[in-house]
Amino acid sequence: MIVLLDRDFSPEHLANPETIDLRNITKKTWPIVIEKCRAINTRLYNIKLETLEGIQHLKSTQQLTLEWATKISDLSPIFEMYQLTHLNISDFPKAPSICGISKLTNIEQLTLGGSSTLGKPLHLVTIEELAKLPNLNTLYIFNTKLENDDISILAECKNLKKLTISNQFEKKQYAYLAKKLNIQLQTPIVAAKQASSTCGKCGQKKYMLTGRKMPFLCSDCDKKKFEKLTNDFHEMIDKA
Repeated sequence: MIVLLDRDFSPEHLANPETIDLRNITKKTWPIVIEKCRAINTRLYNIKLETLEGIQHLKSTQQLTLEWATKISDLSPIFEMYQLTHLNISDFPKAPSICGISKLTNIEQLTLGGSSTLGKPLHLVTIEELAKLPNLNTLYIFNTKLENDDISILAECKNLKKLTISNQFEKKQYAYLAKKLNIQLQTPIVAAKQASSTCGKCGQKKYMLTGRKMPFLCSDCDKKKFEKLTNDFHEMIDKA
């Protein structure tokens, strides 16, 4: 159920559905959300608040999606929602830290990312605490910049089965994660992934080479360069 909170709505509509999509949350409607929402799967979109204080009182919510909050700088109230199993934090341009996320020991699936439409990244200091989530098995990181520019800590996520990271980090780090995690990942980290774009010469699909600033190449028309770069990646895995 989608509820537009900047229009007339019945507070009782928040109490019934197992899944709810609440949009345009303001300071005026936030207390109603906290009091009435009983959904297991809750999405909050276009959050116009300056603080998420009170969100920890959504005790029924186990799966939480938070998208588009341009004023929020403190995520700590989320990390008091100990019952969460799924968490998606996207498009929070002023939130620099996920310090405290390690308290969410029931988290199985986590998504962290910037804007999917405007291109603005999520800026975080570090993702070190993710290695302390014992039940994390699915992780998506997209359009995210880290102050320490380090994703190698993810090698310590021993129960990770699905890992998707946008191509924004150094190639050596992906090679290191491939060495440490591929044995447990359902889809291994590889040297190149088929892209949607096509080669202007032969019409075949191009490949996106793994690593920051790596090119898109045709495996046939750019064969020599393609083989060199993929071999370089395999050598990095061997040396990791």
